[in-house]
Amino acid sequence: MGRVGCLCFLFFLSCSLVIGYVSNYPDAISGRAMVGGTTEATPSPEKGFDLTTILLGGVLSAVAYATPFVVHWSTGSNPNAFMVIYTNADIISTGSATFAWLFHSLIQLHGADGRIVGAAAVVIYSIVLVIFCAALVYKFCPNGVVSDKVCHTTVISLLIMTVVLLFVGFFGPVKSEDRFAKIISAIAAVAQVFSSLVPYADLCNCCIGQDQAHGAQVPRIRNKRKLGVYIRSLDACFTLYWAVYCIHHYEHSTFWLANIASAILSWTAAFIYISKALKPVAGDGQAWALRHE
Repeated sequence: MGRVGCLCFLFFLSCSLVIGYVSNYPDAISGRAMVGGTTEATPSPEKGFDLTTILLGGVLSAVAYATPFVVHWSTGSNPNAFMVIYTNADIISTGSATFAWLFHSLIQLHGADGRIVGAAAVVIYSIVLVIFCAALVYKFCPNGVVSDKVCHTTVISLLIMTVVLLFVGFFGPVKSEDRFAKIISAIAAVAQVFSSLVPYADLCNCCIGQDQAHGAQVPRIRNKRKLGVYIRSLDACFTLYWAVYCIHHYEHSTFWLANIASAILSWTAAFIYISKALKPVAGDGQAWALRHE
């Protein structure tokens, strides 16, 4: 199966999820509370996050998850250079954060009193999950061809995931006050903190100023530091937005604390990376002089 065909299927799944949730929870997604299927006029956990703020978070999330495509374009579609910039640690970090938020928001969607909380988070993370899967296609199928095994596994996995998302979102078999929901939230909290710790592995091993050490086929990436700053800065802003969203919408819990810790870790990583990136590297002055002769 070609990469284009796989991406078209992912786009179809994304549209199905969005249409399903938007048609079922239009008021909750737009920032108005719902209790027992009716719009509530009294203050609610959704107050303060109107449709504009939610759309802003959606755009920020989409841009953050589109980072692999920016790297792919900025490195001249070179698969080796792409893997140098967008590492396996980035894949693990993004995947961990995605499933942490998706599971937590889904399990907390239905309250015991019929209140719908965090529908926007479920919709946005359902969309970025598809973007993440599309990024995996670019990451592991650089030649544009997806093997049958990978294709069938991806299709079946995403179909099952889509059915689960729609079923749990529409029928609410698990309430946020259930013991099972609390266990899932605790697991999601661990995954969220883990997602912000993983980038430190690259940060420790990364020496921004040295030449590429990943093989002779990898060209010298002139904008490597700029891309690194872009990735870390965007990730910090993205994590901060969702930490604020979590504080505003959900009750105090381990996931609530995990998002605060995750935001602090992300901003610390961004500060360290940017500080290293701004340091002059031996040979930069000579390269600048050669370009301006």
